[in-house]
Amino acid sequence: MTRYYPNATVAVLILLCLIAGMGTAQAKSGKGSSVYLTDTFRKWQAAHQKVCDLMGQFKFEEALKESKPLMGYLAELKLTDGKEMFETCNNLGAIHLHLKDFQEAHNLFWTAMKIGTQVYGSDSIQVGFVFKNLSMLYGERADLIFLKHRDELGGAQNQAPRKK
Repeated sequence: MTRYYPNATVAVLILLCLIAGMGTAQAKSGKGSSVYLTDTFRKWQAAHQKVCDLMGQFKFEEALKESKPLMGYLAELKLTDGKEMFETCNNLGAIHLHLKDFQEAHNLFWTAMKIGTQVYGSDSIQVGFVFKNLSMLYGERADLIFLKHRDELGGAQNQAPRKK
């Protein structure tokens, strides 16, 4: 039986949106940041924020509609394996979880988990948020599922890249 905790999911996602927003601001000042100065990136940011706001208001159907262009923006910017795709997949997974589209939620959470372990490391708070969402999807089986797929995610030795 699947457990479903809508208030906990929203609380976790709002925290992730706040943390993610800080990460996006930091990314703008880094090397090769020209992609972050484009109109397409600003469109992604605005749409992403709108989706986060709608999720916070429990308007998941509307959030799903507003999220349609997000993946396209990231593909156009070639940001399909970074923080922005991680945030997008985790948010979309939560939307699908609330709309009871469990297979799509699973697919999106695992994509977020794979990207998150590469970008942040397997022990990061960001990956912890995705794991919390997977726990809501699978209940007590989440630990077993995570252990089964740990090699696919990079194993326990996976660490986030060191900042210079």
